[in-house]
Amino acid sequence: MDPISGRRFRIDEPELLLWVHCSQVWSFADVVRRSGFPLTDRQLDRYFAEQRRSAELVGLHADEVPGSLAEMVAYFDETRPLLRRTAESDEVFEFLRRPPVPWLLARASYYPIGQLGYSMLPRWAIELHGRTPIPQLPAELAARSIRTAMLLVPEWLRKAASGETYPDRAVARLGPWAAPSLDKMPSR
Repeated sequence: MDPISGRRFRIDEPELLLWVHCSQVWSFADVVRRSGFPLTDRQLDRYFAEQRRSAELVGLHADEVPGSLAEMVAYFDETRPLLRRTAESDEVFEFLRRPPVPWLLARASYYPIGQLGYSMLPRWAIELHGRTPIPQLPAELAARSIRTAMLLVPEWLRKAASGETYPDRAVARLGPWAAPSLDKMPSR
């Protein structure tokens, strides 16, 4: 229910689906970039254009979905004034701080990750929610450290620890050309 108008809305409304899509793909790209992966604006344009396909899978029309960095920035500039902190958004924040897991150690280890996730939100989103984040520089350094640590783990150990992953299945289905690699990224 909309807390201002009192209007009930369906979860499959195009406006809501567009918000979820844009928030998701923007967040992925922003965190990847802020954690030290060298994405250019041109690469982001390509990523946002490619993600229109995922938007179509949930019923949106590709031509109505931002397909470039400039279009995504314009979408958020237009949408931000409509956003509010709500009881539901507070529930998400509390979930990040205290996930409903039974084991105390899991809860304790999840908190820093949840706090880091909140701290990696855009500044405007943090201001909207009014919660104290990890300061920007330490948050970005933590994200870069996690990225570096993950790159140091040998691939055989990652596979052994996690089992077969979606990328593994995709490469098996599509062939070696589909394997994720910095070498395969478009040039700047």
